[in-house]
Amino acid sequence: MEIVRQEREPLSDGKVQPVGPVKGEIIFDNVSFQYEDGNNEVLKDISFRCEPGQAIALLGSTGSGKTSLVNLLPRFHDYTDGHIFLDGVELKDYSREYLRRQIGIVEQEPFLFSRSIGENIMYGVGRDVPQAEIEKGRQSCRRP
Repeated sequence: MEIVRQEREPLSDGKVQPVGPVKGEIIFDNVSFQYEDGNNEVLKDISFRCEPGQAIALLGSTGSGKTSLVNLLPRFHDYTDGHIFLDGVELKDYSREYLRRQIGIVEQEPFLFSRSIGENIMYGVGRDVPQAEIEKGRQSCRRP
Protein backbone atom coordinates (compact mmCIF):
# COMPACT_ATOMS: atom_id res chain seq x y z
CA MET A 1 0.00 0.00 0.00
CA GLU A 2 2.97 2.32 0.49
CA ILE A 3 3.57 2.27 -3.26
CA VAL A 4 -0.10 2.91 -4.06
CA ARG A 5 -0.15 5.90 -1.72
CA GLN A 6 2.87 7.55 -3.36
CA GLU A 7 2.18 10.99 -4.80
CA ARG A 8 2.14 10.93 -8.61
CA GLU A 9 4.57 13.06 -10.53
CA PRO A 10 3.04 15.92 -12.53
CA LEU A 11 2.69 14.88 -16.19
CA SER A 12 1.52 18.20 -17.68
CA ASP A 13 4.09 20.43 -15.99
CA GLY A 14 5.88 21.87 -19.04
CA LYS A 15 5.86 25.47 -20.28
CA VAL A 16 6.31 24.49 -23.94
CA GLN A 17 3.35 22.99 -25.79
CA PRO A 18 4.76 21.81 -29.13
CA VAL A 19 2.58 20.83 -32.04
CA GLY A 20 3.62 17.61 -33.75
CA PRO A 21 6.46 15.20 -33.19
CA VAL A 22 10.00 16.06 -32.17
CA LYS A 23 12.74 16.28 -34.78
CA GLY A 24 15.18 14.56 -32.45
CA GLU A 25 18.25 16.75 -31.90
CA ILE A 26 19.51 16.03 -28.37
CA ILE A 27 22.24 17.98 -26.62
CA PHE A 28 23.62 17.08 -23.20
CA ASP A 29 25.54 20.08 -21.84
CA ASN A 30 27.56 19.33 -18.68
CA VAL A 31 24.74 17.19 -17.28
CA SER A 32 25.07 15.75 -13.79
CA PHE A 33 22.61 13.54 -11.96
CA GLN A 34 22.22 11.95 -8.57
CA TYR A 35 19.29 10.06 -7.12
CA GLU A 36 17.21 11.65 -4.36
CA ASP A 37 19.07 9.76 -1.62
CA GLY A 38 22.02 12.03 -2.51
CA ASN A 39 24.65 9.38 -1.79
CA ASN A 40 26.75 9.91 -4.91
CA GLU A 41 26.63 11.42 -8.36
CA VAL A 42 25.70 8.82 -10.97
CA LEU A 43 26.53 11.14 -13.89
CA LYS A 44 28.97 14.05 -13.78
CA ASP A 45 29.51 16.71 -16.47
CA ILE A 46 28.25 14.61 -19.41
CA SER A 47 28.28 16.45 -22.76
CA PHE A 48 27.43 15.17 -26.23
CA ARG A 49 25.22 15.92 -29.22
CA CYS A 50 22.97 13.52 -31.13
CA GLU A 51 21.56 14.59 -34.49
CA PRO A 52 18.07 13.53 -35.64
CA GLY A 53 18.18 9.96 -36.94
CA GLN A 54 21.68 9.35 -35.63
CA ALA A 55 22.32 6.15 -33.68
CA ILE A 56 24.67 6.26 -30.72
CA ALA A 57 25.89 3.51 -28.41
CA LEU A 58 26.33 3.84 -24.67
CA LEU A 59 29.06 1.58 -23.37
CA GLY A 60 30.09 1.00 -19.80
CA SER A 61 30.23 -1.50 -17.02
CA THR A 62 27.23 -2.43 -14.91
CA GLY A 63 26.28 0.50 -12.70
CA SER A 64 28.12 3.12 -14.74
CA GLY A 65 24.98 5.20 -15.42
CA LYS A 66 23.87 4.15 -18.93
CA THR A 67 20.26 3.47 -17.91
CA SER A 68 20.18 6.54 -15.67
CA LEU A 69 21.30 8.70 -18.61
CA VAL A 70 18.60 7.29 -20.92
CA ASN A 71 15.95 7.70 -18.22
CA LEU A 72 16.60 11.45 -18.13
CA LEU A 73 15.15 11.92 -21.63
CA PRO A 74 11.50 11.02 -20.82
CA ARG A 75 12.00 12.71 -17.43
CA PHE A 76 11.66 9.58 -15.34
CA HIS A 77 14.19 11.55 -13.28
CA ASP A 78 15.29 15.18 -13.59
CA TYR A 79 18.97 16.00 -13.92
CA THR A 80 20.52 17.89 -11.05
CA ASP A 81 22.94 20.11 -12.98
CA GLY A 82 23.67 21.20 -16.55
CA HIS A 83 21.23 21.29 -19.45
CA ILE A 84 19.56 18.86 -21.83
CA PHE A 85 18.08 20.32 -24.98
CA LEU A 86 15.62 18.58 -27.27
CA ASP A 87 15.23 20.41 -30.57
CA GLY A 88 16.70 23.53 -28.99
CA VAL A 89 14.33 23.59 -26.00
CA GLU A 90 15.39 22.83 -22.42
CA LEU A 91 14.07 19.36 -21.60
CA LYS A 92 12.49 20.53 -18.32
CA ASP A 93 10.32 22.95 -20.32
CA TYR A 94 8.50 20.03 -22.00
CA SER A 95 5.76 18.20 -20.12
CA ARG A 96 6.52 14.64 -19.09
CA GLU A 97 3.38 13.56 -20.93
CA TYR A 98 4.60 15.01 -24.24
CA LEU A 99 8.09 13.55 -23.88
CA ARG A 100 6.79 10.10 -23.04
CA ARG A 101 4.55 10.11 -26.09
CA GLN A 102 7.52 11.06 -28.30
CA ILE A 103 10.29 8.86 -26.89
CA GLY A 104 10.44 5.09 -27.12
CA ILE A 105 12.93 3.05 -25.12
CA VAL A 106 13.88 -0.48 -26.09
CA GLU A 107 15.37 -2.29 -23.14
CA GLN A 108 18.22 -4.74 -23.49
CA GLU A 109 16.00 -7.54 -22.19
CA PRO A 110 12.69 -7.61 -24.09
CA PHE A 111 9.47 -7.93 -22.12
CA LEU A 112 6.12 -9.07 -23.45
CA PHE A 113 2.87 -8.89 -21.55
CA SER A 114 0.74 -12.02 -21.35
CA ARG A 115 -1.41 -10.81 -24.24
CA SER A 116 -1.43 -11.16 -28.00
CA ILE A 117 1.41 -9.77 -30.12
CA GLY A 118 -1.02 -7.13 -31.41
CA GLU A 119 -1.90 -6.01 -27.87
CA ASN A 120 1.81 -5.81 -27.00
CA ILE A 121 2.45 -3.66 -30.09
CA MET A 122 -0.46 -1.35 -29.20
CA TYR A 123 0.49 -1.05 -25.52
CA GLY A 124 0.50 2.59 -24.42
CA VAL A 125 -0.67 4.01 -27.75
CA GLY A 126 -3.84 5.46 -26.23
CA ARG A 127 -6.03 5.11 -29.33
CA ASP A 128 -7.70 2.46 -31.45
CA VAL A 129 -5.19 1.08 -33.89
CA PRO A 130 -6.37 -0.38 -37.21
CA GLN A 131 -5.35 -3.98 -37.90
CA ALA A 132 -3.31 -2.88 -40.95
CA GLU A 133 -1.20 -0.62 -38.73
CA ILE A 134 -0.65 -3.46 -36.24
CA GLU A 135 0.48 -5.73 -39.08
CA LYS A 136 2.89 -3.06 -40.28
CA GLY A 137 4.35 -2.93 -36.76
CA ARG A 138 4.64 -6.71 -36.58
CA GLN A 139 6.42 -6.83 -39.95
CA SER A 140 8.95 -4.20 -38.90
CA CYS A 141 9.84 -6.34 -35.87
CA ARG A 142 10.74 -9.42 -37.94
CA ARG A 143 14.37 -10.21 -38.55
CA PRO A 144 15.57 -10.33 -42.18
